[in-house]
Amino acid sequence: ESIEEVDMRERLLYEELFFLELQLITEQREHAERFPGFEQGANEALVNELAQVLPFELTSEQACARDEIWADMAVPKAMDRLLLGDVGTGKTIVAFCALVCAARHGHQAVMVGPTEILVKQYARSLGPLLDRLGVSWCCSRQRPQQMRRSALSKRLQGQVSICFGTHAVFEPSVQFADCSFVCFDEQQRFGV
Repeated sequence: ESIEEVDMRERLLYEELFFLELQLITEQREHAERFPGFEQGANEALVNELAQVLPFELTSEQACARDEIWADMAVPKAMDRLLLGDVGTGKTIVAFCALVCAARHGHQAVMVGPTEILVKQYARSLGPLLDRLGVSWCCSRQRPQQMRRSALSKRLQGQVSICFGTHAVFEPSVQFADCSFVCFDEQQRFGV
């Protein structure tokens, strides 16, 4: 194989990747034009409200991450964000702050966990905080058909502000009235 053949192959690979990237950028721009984001920024009142119900004070890193996410949520543009941290660094409580922010703006929000056990843990730990805030919530898990229909109906009618569930919340039968924020916890478990 000559140097010229290697150069041509690399050039073709580069060109293919370049045009793929251009196509992805174009599709992303078209999607943003068709589906503008929600303006749902936080204010000092929300900060104080959360501080009263949280059982601990956020660390400076957690507060910084929360504020950056809230700043993105305040702009009418779809947000894609990765919150990276070791186990126990407070990623869930930062996500909780974003969920509440969406709910306070009259929208619905979803926290998606990789397993039903983790989803039940969200409900056990975050549910009482939401109750204290007066924010309606549900925990979607396998349940008898009649209870499932009731929960589906409440989400569709907007009677539930925050939903904890597995990726099953994206089945065609599960619909939301006005969902503006979705958080995937432990996204790598979905193979992404």
